[in-house]
Amino acid sequence: MKVAAQTINSSVADAIEFLMKAGVPEFEDAARAIEFTQRIDRILDCCISSSIYSTGYKKPIISWQSLKHWAVVVKETEEYLMFLSDASGILIVHHPKKAFVHGLIMTSSAVRRIATKVLT
Repeated sequence: MKVAAQTINSSVADAIEFLMKAGVPEFEDAARAIEFTQRIDRILDCCISSSIYSTGYKKPIISWQSLKHWAVVVKETEEYLMFLSDASGILIVHHPKKAFVHGLIMTSSAVRRIATKVLT
């Protein structure tokens, strides 16, 4: 998880966006990469919160209010991942390298269901 946390985070998305806006040719079509990086960073932050003092997306699910916020982010990301496609138009959920998408969706969905049962 350390590697994912270091390569897929909002700072990387910000750097890619800066290069795209600066007109660097290799980054002219980077909007999808930016959105992907931001969404995966958010869902990883939600799933990896480890401190009761964390804030934002890293805030733990300790109340109904934090669950509602977290559930919206997770649901939006799950829907995004379900319709994410590669450059040739193949949905990632049907791609040979689909395990990470299925893993994220199943984990986040399970955490959401468990947290809802615990907090209601």
